[in-house]
This record gives sequence, structure tokens and C-alpha cells, in this order.
Amino acid sequence: MRRGTTLPELLVVVALLGVLALVAVPRLALALDRAAVRRAADRVEFVHRAARLRAQLTGRPVELVLAADSLVLRDASAPGGPVLLRWPGPAAEGVVLEPAGRAVAFGPNGLAAGAANASYRLRRGRAEAVVAVSRLGRARRLTSAG
Repeated sequence: MRRGTTLPELLVVVALLGVLALVAVPRLALALDRAAVRRAADRVEFVHRAARLRAQLTGRPVELVLAADSLVLRDASAPGGPVLLRWPGPAAEGVVLEPAGRAVAFGPNGLAAGAANASYRLRRGRAEAVVAVSRLGRARRLTSAG
């Protein structure tokens, strides 16, 4: 007597694996999108806090430019001041930042000017988050969906 599987048994197993893949892949994609958006939103919040704190600690104005490919902190005490810090932008995670290219200036007291009282929408696939910046220069996540 031979041991092993028959062709019909093998086809049933392959069909079941196909059905499981159809259910699991979209959920996995959504989980990956949510994680990428969360990381990008955390970074946007962090760079606002870092810019505000840098301005307060040094007593010098700084400018934060949020672009899709980079988040740049500059010394704003002189026009075209040097880059102090640079982080990868949301595009590194495959996340879309709206609006991109916006600049926020932080005075020596830590208060924001320019794009203060603004919000940034970050999205990838069906996942999205909104980060709001108050006139005081404080950033916080308003919503996460997806």
C-alpha cells in the first residue's frame, strides 16, 4: 500500500489556501498602510516639537519646512539660513502629505507664525491621519482612519 496524497486532496488544499489569501491580503495591506501613516504622522508631530523646543532653548528663530521628501529645520535668524536638522519626509514611507511645501516659523518664545493653526493630511491607501498645529506651535494628531 502506498502512502501520500491524491490529486483531489492536493487541489482542495490549494483552493483553501487561495481563499485564505483572498481574505488575508487586503487586511494585511490595510495594516501596513495604517502603520506607515502612523509613523509619518508621528514624525510630523515630532519635528514640530523639535523645532519649537530648539527655538525656545537657543533663543533664535527657526523655520520648519515640511515637504513630501524631507522635513527640514533651518536657522531663520538670517535669510536662507543654514540647515540645522533634516529628516526623511512622508514619501519615504509611501505616504502622501497634503499640503506639502508649507513652512512654519518658530520665534524665540516658541510661538509659531506662518502656517500656524494649520492641519496636515497624511494618507496611504485607505489609511489616513490629520495632524493639527496650533497658533502656539503645538502639534497633535486629530484623527486616524482607515
